[in-house]
Amino acid sequence: MNRPADAEAYKQVTLAKSAKEARVLEAEAEGQAIKVKGENEAGVLRVRADALRANQQALVTQQLAEHLPEIVAAATKSLTGANLTVLNGGEGLSDLIGQVVGQGFTMFQGLRQGLGVSGGPTENGPSAEGARPAEERPAVEKAVGRKGPQPSSS
Repeated sequence: MNRPADAEAYKQVTLAKSAKEARVLEAEAEGQAIKVKGENEAGVLRVRADALRANQQALVTQQLAEHLPEIVAAATKSLTGANLTVLNGGEGLSDLIGQVVGQGFTMFQGLRQGLGVSGGPTENGPSAEGARPAEERPAVEKAVGRKGPQPSSS
């Protein structure tokens, strides 16, 4: 037996195993870093998509509200030139105008529902995470929108 040769062979095998283990650990760490980065990017994309979805609904609602007078005007054009007999005098005319405006609001609601837009005059949308209902907050907090004493304006 050649002890120096055996010792050298053992040394080389041990060094090779150590180098292999170091490369494996490095590759695993790199893979984990890529995985975490990908998960973070996916989270950012989800947040962006949610924000876009919410803002898109607000945008559609705002545009519908801005164009509501035009929609009602277009609906009332059919009454232009109509030979109309209004019963009940001024009260009957007020009723007619109220009905036209009511139909405009109904059209507005129908358009919003048709476009799948939620939220509106009676719906504020989802609350912020962890937000308490208004009835649980003190009156001062409601009035100023936050807790604690207000800074003086001196």
